[in-house]
Amino acid sequence: MIPLIPVPMAVPSRQAGVNQAIAQALASMPPGQILCGTDGGSSKKCRGGWVTQRAGWGVAFGQQSFGGVVPGYDQVALAAETWALITLLRAAGQVQRSLLVIIDNSTVVCRSKAVLRGDHVPSEAPQAWVHIRHLLVLTGSLVEWVPAHDKHPEWAPPVAGHSPEEWRRLSDGADKQASEYGKQSLQRHAAPIAGQDAALKWAAAALKQHFQAMKALSAFVH
Repeated sequence: MIPLIPVPMAVPSRQAGVNQAIAQALASMPPGQILCGTDGGSSKKCRGGWVTQRAGWGVAFGQQSFGGVVPGYDQVALAAETWALITLLRAAGQVQRSLLVIIDNSTVVCRSKAVLRGDHVPSEAPQAWVHIRHLLVLTGSLVEWVPAHDKHPEWAPPVAGHSPEEWRRLSDGADKQASEYGKQSLQRHAAPIAGQDAALKWAAAALKQHFQAMKALSAFVH
């Protein structure tokens, strides 16, 4: 009942340049474990029961932040959070730097800790989590949770000597990048979204016409 329309293409990965930039920035940081924030988000446009999502990711450390769009068809927030972590760890692996990654998504934090301990690999995107475990071990990196934005004002970092303001600053810096790239990706897909709108209107009109025809047929038969 829905006409054929161009299906929105999976977001292509064009982040080779930003990956290299992150690696170079990590290499230039002072010796020791680097405190980094990552975040991911998904911008949505809802129309009735139809939802279009486009995701962005972001990372922040020192005074720098980077971001991009999430590649592939999985454009939900969890995929974006996971992709941000993978991107950062890959860059760290290139330059052999150890990270302390802070993330405001408790699911990603718990899964990261679980795979690092050697627990079961999540059934959702298992290849990604095997890859994350490999990168965490390779770089000697750790993952910890940080509250999103201004939530939990009583919270303090679980690592001695660390400032809660610094952790929140890095988390917010990554969040800004993720939000901006998610919005940009949604804007770039305006044409397919318009096509979906047209298809929904066509389907609604077709169903209405079909219902009226069946009603008329029923009245004629009876």
